[in-house]
Amino acid sequence: YMGRVEDVLGRGWDQHVEGQKLKQEGEAFSKKLRTQPIFEQWHKEHKDVKSFDPEMRIFNIHQSYGSWTLLVNYDEQIITLFKEVRNLQALG
Repeated sequence: YMGRVEDVLGRGWDQHVEGQKLKQEGEAFSKKLRTQPIFEQWHKEHKDVKSFDPEMRIFNIHQSYGSWTLLVNYDEQIITLFKEVRNLQALG
C-alpha cells in the first residue's frame, strides 16, 4: 500500500513534513487492518464460556404452593456468543 503512495508521489516522499504525516497515518491505518490481535482477544475472552447443550430447556414451569413460576435458563455470555457467531456467519 505504501509502495503505491511512493509510485504516485515519487521517491523520498516520506522525507517531507506532509509525507511524514501521511506515512504515520498510513501506518496507523494499516495497524487497524490487522485482524489477528482482535481475534486473539475475542478468543481469549470467550474460550471459557460454558458449553451450550442444545437439548437444554430454555424455559421451565415450576409449581409450588398453589402458584406457578416460570424459570428462564439465561446466560448473557452464551447469548452474546450466539450474536457474534451469527454476525461472523453473515460476513461469510
